[in-house]
Amino acid sequence: MLGRILYRLRVEKKLSMKKAGEAVGVSDSAWNKYEKNKADPSIDILLRIADFFGVSTDYLLGRTEIRDPAVPHELNLPSLPGMEEFISAIHETFRLYNTVNIDLHTLSQLLALLTNAVNAFNRLVKYKQDHKYDSGDFKIYQNAIVNLMNEYGELYERMRNQNY
Repeated sequence: MLGRILYRLRVEKKLSMKKAGEAVGVSDSAWNKYEKNKADPSIDILLRIADFFGVSTDYLLGRTEIRDPAVPHELNLPSLPGMEEFISAIHETFRLYNTVNIDLHTLSQLLALLTNAVNAFNRLVKYKQDHKYDSGDFKIYQNAIVNLMNEYGELYERMRNQNY
């Protein structure tokens, strides 16, 4: 698993094995062995790799899908109906990104789509708050959902055309 993660991080930064190795103080031969899971970096090198790529060692070792070491593992989210399923789905998405050939662009599009859904919901809540109840609420909500479904359809078609 470490090898795939190192490969993905290196490719995302558009680095050669030589440049990645130089950045953390190892030869390109050593880096090659790490990526092919033929050798494991020392703890010192693992820490340098994590620092260089701005990820946690837990992320490098496949123990979490959260790259940013500053992001807490537990966000103390409220216990609401559907919350556990949502968190589980997000974790699965990042697990797939880390272990399957899902490119960064496709994942970014998915995250943008989810962000748009949350933003549409927030706009609706703010609109209702500012205008009290209005018969136009449903139409605003309906338009937001239609727009999101169109975006989802476009993302699905792009993924299907790329044989994902």
